[in-house]
Amino acid sequence: MAQLMRQNNCFVPGLLSLVQLEINATLTGTTLFRENNICTYMLTLYTKTLAAQTGFLKKVIYPPVLEICNSNKNFDFSGRGKESPEQIQENLQNVLTYVEKIFENILASFDVMPIEFFWISHVLQTSVLKKFPECKHSVVGSFLFLRLLCPLVVTPPPDFEGLPNPIPPKAKKGLVLVSKILQNMSNGTFLRESNTDLVNDWLKKNKKKLEDFFDTLGSLSPDRPEAPSPPVGLSPSTVTTNFDDALHIHSFLHSHLVQVDEAIRNQLPCGNNDLKELASLLVKLPSGIEPFLEGSKEKTPPKKK
Repeated sequence: MAQLMRQNNCFVPGLLSLVQLEINATLTGTTLFRENNICTYMLTLYTKTLAAQTGFLKKVIYPPVLEICNSNKNFDFSGRGKESPEQIQENLQNVLTYVEKIFENILASFDVMPIEFFWISHVLQTSVLKKFPECKHSVVGSFLFLRLLCPLVVTPPPDFEGLPNPIPPKAKKGLVLVSKILQNMSNGTFLRESNTDLVNDWLKKNKKKLEDFFDTLGSLSPDRPEAPSPPVGLSPSTVTTNFDDALHIHSFLHSHLVQVDEAIRNQLPCGNNDLKELASLLVKLPSGIEPFLEGSKEKTPPKKK
């Protein structure tokens, strides 16, 4: 389905509609975009693709991640390894140094920020204000940090050249801790572990900077030469697809028709007539894609006895 929408230049409008449905269906603001479903899957897929294509990831996280992975520094500040207080503070400072580097890269990333990120942030902020006004900033953090940056800090993309394979355990620990602090920062929360006063002080100090950054993303007025244009979809008459995509969409709709029916009735009552036509058509078709796939397989001649 994602491939079909991208082929027809309607991925962004479709994704923004899913975002709105997700917000409407969420009961508490703290769980926004934290469950794995079709909305968060497509949001993650789309943002990762765009971030890689525009060089956003290479500018924001690649240099610090490369440095962490090729360093021999210690990052564990838990104190469970019986390190001295001085060593714990040194390890904590090592982590915070790379958090600061990534954060500064994020603040300076507007020149490589995909235009679509501004529109997604705008829709997130304007939509969430009606239901969860207290989540104006954290909802953008969920999109940019939880779904994009933090997972890629922990597990760097394969096109990041120069990384050791496998990543050494000490470096892996550093990546995990850097990601954890960045995620806390985007949530507006603080660390509860011991030995984290220095980190929490830094989080408090930079809270306003990140909120201003999120507001700039959502305002559609970034500091760049061209103004972001709204995503444009195509009319139904121009939609194209291939046979395999059509089979998979048919199988999905046939298996989830009850859920699709409920969603349309709750969110898009004007679409009920179209749904009835769709349901009537699906009843006349096989229940899955297997019969078609079996028919398309290349037949092999029987073995000679």
